[in-house]
Formats: sequence, structure tokens, C-alpha cells
Amino acid sequence: MAEHGWPRHTLVGVDGATLAWLLVQPADHDRRSKHKQCLDAMTLLRPTALGATRAGRQLRCVNLEGMSTPPAFCLVAADLATLALVGESLAGMLRPGDAVLLVGDLGAGKTTLTKLVAKFLGVAHEVTSPTFTIAHTYTCGPRSGVAELMHLDAYRLRGGDDLEAVGLFEGLENGAAAMIEWGDVVASVIDDPMTITLAYVDDDHRSVHFVAELGGRWADRLARLVAAVGAQPC
Repeated sequence: MAEHGWPRHTLVGVDGATLAWLLVQPADHDRRSKHKQCLDAMTLLRPTALGATRAGRQLRCVNLEGMSTPPAFCLVAADLATLALVGESLAGMLRPGDAVLLVGDLGAGKTTLTKLVAKFLGVAHEVTSPTFTIAHTYTCGPRSGVAELMHLDAYRLRGGDDLEAVGLFEGLENGAAAMIEWGDVVASVIDDPMTITLAYVDDDHRSVHFVAELGGRWADRLARLVAAVGAQPC
């Protein structure tokens, strides 16, 4: 949009009172007020926003200026059906080279979410935990956005060399997408990931926390994901 003089903007999510949050970073060369820039960007985004979220509410502007921490969104108590919706929505958004870091204790649902993503990617083989093999690679269905899904367990890995040894970087460069359990262990060497943190609530529910870098490759898709599953700003 910059070539037309519009500010950089990112639609990042919804909450219970608004149709969508629109984060706007005003262009340095643009002397229009921040509020006017935000209204201009909303006019351009409105058809997309209305299509992705509930109608009948108003867009709201939030300036990115001075914001250093990426916005986070949460599902407080997701049941299996909601987790399946997360898996389906995420599968529909995956693109070649994407990395999703899965964080959470044993039993939090990291493998379950990966299985759901694989299902909606059209993976025909049974998806199992890569705890002992470290990495599995699955062929996705012809209608998915990626040809292969890599599933890694990073618990015993210690950095870039280990990830290189199990083929992660080569796989991403060749167009695979990756779901990485215990992703916090290797987060410092993964470029621009989506991070999903899961936590046990009770036998039937999990909390799910989504975060991605401001202005990164996931920013627009995070907006669509949290809108689709009804996540709230944390």
C-alpha cells in the first residue's frame, strides 16, 4: 500500500466489543493525522474485515507507534471442538517456509493440535509424536497450501546446528511448513515464527495463546486466525 501513500497496517484480531483491531504505523512522510490515516486504512480493509469477522460492529484504531511487544490473543478454555477449529484455520493459512512453535507442558495438547493441522492438510498417514525420532515429515494433500508438513520435537535440541542436522532449515527452504513442539527451546534461531502456547485447564479444556511478530510474515494471518476461532486480546 505504501506506493499509494497509505500507511502500513495490520489487522490483528477481534474482541467482544469491536469488529476488529486495526494497528496502524503512520508513514513518516505522511503528515495526515494518525486518526485520519487509520480511517483511510479501515476504508481499504473493511471488505476483508467484514468477511472475516462478525458484522454489525465497528472497526477500532490502535497505533503501533511505541509498541515494542507483539499483541497476544487467548482462548481461555478451548474444548476439543474449538481446538479442532484452531487446527482447521491454521492448516488453511500455512504457506511454504512457515514455522509454528508449540509451547506447553506434557499433556498440554501440542501433539493433538499438530494431528488436527495434519488432518486438515490432507495428510493420509497417522501422525505420531516425534519424541524419539526428533522429526517426522508428512506429505500433504493436493489442495493444501504446502506440499509437506514437518513435525519436530525440540526438547533435546540445543540450537541451530541440531535443527540443521534434522533437516529443518533445508525443509523450510524447499517449501515445507513446520510444527515444532517445545518450540521455546529453539525460538532464538527460528526466523519469524507463529508461537502457540497451550496449557492444561482440565481434562476437556486447554488455554491457547497466540502471538506473532509485529509486521512479520504472520501478522495478517494471525488476524484471520484469532477472528476465526474467537480469541480475545490477552
